Amino acid sequence: MREAYQNSATNSLNAKALEAQERHHNEQAKTPESKALFQQATTTGKLAKRNEVKARTNFEKQGKQHNTRFCSLSQTHDTTFQSHKITKEHCHGGKHNGVNCIKIMEKAEELFTAFASEIKLKKIPTVGDEVIKSKCHQHANLLGLLDEIWANVRGIQVDAGLLPTQLQLESLEKATSKAKALWLQMELGTKQPKWHVTLDGHLLHQIKFYGGIADKSNDP
Repeated sequence: MREAYQNSATNSLNAKALEAQERHHNEQAKTPESKALFQQATTTGKLAKRNEVKARTNFEKQGKQHNTRFCSLSQTHDTTFQSHKITKEHCHGGKHNGVNCIKIMEKAEELFTAFASEIKLKKIPTVGDEVIKSKCHQHANLLGLLDEIWANVRGIQVDAGLLPTQLQLESLEKATSKAKALWLQMELGTKQPKWHVTLDGHLLHQIKFYGGIADKSNDP
């Protein structure tokens, strides 16, 4: 796709130069033949420009979807994901859907141990191995805590609408508090309201208020 875009850009540039040349020739000669050649060059130039725009759009779309290069770290991570039967769904624009996100949370420790090894092989010289190990460990812990939060929420749902026990509420509150502290420590920014709902106490409040979310899950 990159090569097709580069070729189309070159063709468009050449067509533009030919059009300018035929325009100048037609202005000098002013014959039916020169006019026909100029019109043909204009048509060719417009077609070349459309092809260039189309090729550029395809190339940029592909880049945004995959955001990767051949033998890149992203591709290496994808191989690790696939070895754990975690895939990027076409219907989600090349992103992990909910089912795969749950798998990532459940296997966070195992995945990020592998990620740390892969990153070390491709890291820049100024980044130490311990920094990489620490960052990956933090991400694994955070995903583990999020899994614990939602396991508590799902567990309450599975209890056929029964009120959550005090032990479940305490477990959920503890996991939410630890996850928020780690999120802030890692300085993760987000504009996603769902993270604020989860970590700022609203989810816990709603579960306490409704006695579990059950069929009222749309609100929390």
